[in-house]
Amino acid sequence: MSLTKATYSMVQGAPVNVLDFMSDAQKADVLSNTGSIDVTTPVAAAIASLGNIGVSGGGGVVIFPKGKFLCNIALIGTVNNSVGEYGIKLSGYGATLKGRAADKSIIRVNNCIPDVPDPGAGGSIYVNGTVIEGFTMDMSAMAVTGTAAIAAHRMYNSSINDIHVIGGKLGIYAGTQCYTWVVSNLNCEEIKVVGHDNENLTTSFTFLGLVANRVILQNVFSISFFGGVIQGSLDHFVMLENCQAITVSGMDLEAVAPAVIYNFGANCRYITSIGNQVTGVTLSSYESGFAANSNFCDRPGLPSTTNNVGVYGRAASQAKASVSTTPIPIYIFRDSTQATALVLVTGDNGTDGFQDLIMVFGAFVTTVKSQDIYGSPPARTYNSDVGSDSLLMSVASGTYLIRPVLLEFLMSVT
Repeated sequence: MSLTKATYSMVQGAPVNVLDFMSDAQKADVLSNTGSIDVTTPVAAAIASLGNIGVSGGGGVVIFPKGKFLCNIALIGTVNNSVGEYGIKLSGYGATLKGRAADKSIIRVNNCIPDVPDPGAGGSIYVNGTVIEGFTMDMSAMAVTGTAAIAAHRMYNSSINDIHVIGGKLGIYAGTQCYTWVVSNLNCEEIKVVGHDNENLTTSFTFLGLVANRVILQNVFSISFFGGVIQGSLDHFVMLENCQAITVSGMDLEAVAPAVIYNFGANCRYITSIGNQVTGVTLSSYESGFAANSNFCDRPGLPSTTNNVGVYGRAASQAKASVSTTPIPIYIFRDSTQATALVLVTGDNGTDGFQDLIMVFGAFVTTVKSQDIYGSPPARTYNSDVGSDSLLMSVASGTYLIRPVLLEFLMSVT
């Protein structure tokens, strides 16, 4: 009795192994980690064997065993399907995808070319429900500029996990109409998320544990970064234009001069930076440009005060400062367009205590409510320093420990 060795492709609905589509010479090249023989054609055949992505009965899992694959992988949408059904998973734990010298990417979705406008922008043909996981992506043979490990247009409801990019610059280029991605444990030099224009935006990305040197954003909204590290001498988050609702939290942001943490272009707003470990910048070098209606809870504080009194942002600051008869800044705004707010100031010296509600409106400062809590605290004076966009405070006598809390901006800034 003879036995037949079963392959993945012989089992209905089972994952497809790309080795099953290769010649003996191609297999030997891959498994020896040489990566000198182009295996683009058998890889494409393995993906095609699953049927059209997004079509009933299509999609499935493609397995890349441990080895080095010299190839270019194209994922092309065929239908208007934005719900992620019948998607495809490319799984390559232990595998290396090696880019070819003439290619603009290693994995390309809907024929995306980095930094080239999508000719199908505004269209309805998507690649959805896609998972790319576990690969080392070797870009060492590719050009440094104009290339990306993964380049995508019109890609919905997808995830990219556990990817390590070597020898290249851009790990991900996400272009026109890429929506609802989760990217976890990506290690690369840079990423670029760029919608086509202010109508064909790219949105709803979540990055978990990103390790990179720079993030570039344009024509995007609802992009979140949680955990991970951005480090080096490049500006960390470059928001070229039309960037809204960006959240950065729990990251290690290690700037090296002349880098700033945030570099804002036109029409950036609703940026939240909270709970990050920020090093290598000062109050003046934390960001360049301007983002309206934003919270920067980890921006370095005023160096002349105790425990870094709060700075520009709508977040309440529980910092503290020592105030006496000489006016000092107790809150600093990004610029005069932001100096419109309610500030609650609480102070005491162990014997006398007070609480004041202050309204700031540019150069005008009004004490809305002043209350002596206990003892006999002295008179307090509040002024606006337009030149430094600061709220100044002094007391008539003595020295008091005060805690300013910004309650809310009084109006939106356009």
